[in-house]
Amino acid sequence: NNIAGDTLTVTYTSLTDAAPGQFSFLADAVAGIGVGTSFNVTSDVTWTTQATTPANASAFVSAALERTGAGGINDLTRSEDGAITVEPLQPSLVLTTSTEVQVGDVVQYTATIQVPEGTQGNLPVTDLLPDGLGFVSTQSFSADADITCNGGACSLPVPVVPNSARNVLWTFPNVVNNASDAGVEQMSWQITAVVANVAAASNGAALTNQMDADGGVVTAAAVNVREPTLELT
Repeated sequence: NNIAGDTLTVTYTSLTDAAPGQFSFLADAVAGIGVGTSFNVTSDVTWTTQATTPANASAFVSAALERTGAGGINDLTRSEDGAITVEPLQPSLVLTTSTEVQVGDVVQYTATIQVPEGTQGNLPVTDLLPDGLGFVSTQSFSADADITCNGGACSLPVPVVPNSARNVLWTFPNVVNNASDAGVEQMSWQITAVVANVAAASNGAALTNQMDADGGVVTAAAVNVREPTLELT
């Protein structure tokens, strides 16, 4: 085997139907490659019909030699392209309190973002709270040590909370996962919201929260608003 720059060359001395050629290799993405980036990998194969270059086998046939991939009739060469994509973010939003609520109840979610190895850059995360739920606070932020923000340990940014207390935005600065292994690195935090006393939170309403992590939208289980019913019998 030989490695020159970004080219790997593998040479087999002989191949048969019973012993075909197959190999695998590992490669690290270079530092600074963006998460979600796609690039092509080209595989070129050239072979000959003889294990060693023979002398001319016949004094009477000038072309009594092996066939190669040198060009022209020597066409024993093939090429294949394949695409490799650096894994995208894997966000999730999980409801951790009851699905049955009343107006004034507090609901909680766990927001988790798996960050693949590589450079993400600035990472905006928006809690797309529906009409009927209002943002209260966040708790219990954690991030694996391999994930950095602006070159240091990540912390939960101060959220931008609009007057509606919905569409709450956190922007993590210059996120990088510096790991180089098969593990999963992530950051997570808890989000607390309240069922608001508004028309959208009427009896029977299903309030569904979503989170947008840099364009990747995930949905949590809905909470169902319940009110007492009166029956006369």
